[in-house]
Amino acid sequence: MKVLFVLNKIPENEFDGLARWFFNAIKPMRNLVDIIHVAGQDFGTREKFTKIIQYSDQLFIVSPISHTQYRYKWFAGWDYAKFRSYNPVFTQLLRKLCDENSYDLIILVGHGTHVNLPYLKAKHIMVAPLDAPSGMSSMPGNLLAYTKKILNNVVIQQSERSYNSADSVLVVSEKDKEILREAGVITKIIINPISVDTKEFFPQNSQVQKQSILFTGVLNFQPNIDAVKHLVNDIFIPGEFHAKGIICSVAGRNPSKIIKDFNKIKGVEIFEDLPDLRPIISNSLIYVAPMRTGLGMKYKILEAMAMGKPIIGYPLTFNGIKNPEHFALVCQSSHEIIDAINRLSQDLSLRNDLGGKARSFVENYYSMEQSIKTILGQT
Repeated sequence: MKVLFVLNKIPENEFDGLARWFFNAIKPMRNLVDIIHVAGQDFGTREKFTKIIQYSDQLFIVSPISHTQYRYKWFAGWDYAKFRSYNPVFTQLLRKLCDENSYDLIILVGHGTHVNLPYLKAKHIMVAPLDAPSGMSSMPGNLLAYTKKILNNVVIQQSERSYNSADSVLVVSEKDKEILREAGVITKIIINPISVDTKEFFPQNSQVQKQSILFTGVLNFQPNIDAVKHLVNDIFIPGEFHAKGIICSVAGRNPSKIIKDFNKIKGVEIFEDLPDLRPIISNSLIYVAPMRTGLGMKYKILEAMAMGKPIIGYPLTFNGIKNPEHFALVCQSSHEIIDAINRLSQDLSLRNDLGGKARSFVENYYSMEQSIKTILGQT
């Protein structure tokens, strides 16, 4: 079987949601198909994309063209995603690849890639707009974020109407399927939840060394900023956890000044741009994610589950994940979270039980290997 990935932009790190999906997908696919080609637009040398090269047979990179001239058309309601993707040199490359290879499956990853549909040939062409509408976050009272959300929705609605020329569209939730249907998409829609590489994220046998509660995420992203502020100001400090010998750890990429300033609070530690989050997840006592804003499934929750960590959060924390009450403590208020942390920190048996259930849940429902088999089964 031959597979071609078409990307708007080559992923540069594993912390971005779309990049995580791509890296999680290409690795297990390597063991299931004969040929993997990746074509994308980006600046840089091939050394910049060593991980993609590791799992693909060939990588094709085209320099993007400037689209600043379309800036005002976007605000006027034009399909900015189309202009962002259209590149005559890239189009020529895709035509050449399809002429020289009999692809069984082509996957177009991300919004805007649908522009290249007319130039592609394969037994099955799949569009994967994984940064789907239901994943957009909304911040009440934040005019800039609200305006951006409205503009993005205009772009998405225009983009997704053209998906009817593909053989299928891949989305991560029933909600996303509903949104696409409302936007006029009538082609086959496959629901395949966001998944995690359970061979990369797994429980470590080493004993936990640190009495800490942990939160991870992109730390300049407004929903995560809100979660950290809430965790520190409304949970950690009122719960007097520092006096009980428990540390509040926060780890992630690009922390804002607000997040960095929490380092000044006793018992709070901020870890910036760690190359690998797995050691700090493994070394934590409890994973606490008090998400109050934002939508969509969250990789950080699946990764903590895969590593066998007991998890505490609000219902929104587990958005898109089925039956969280089976493997986590789902709370309705900061007071309930404080009580849950106190309970878990003192009960090793309960921690092990919840962690074990979380790991099993991921293996049964959110393993990337299973997701890839579902995708390959479409051809």
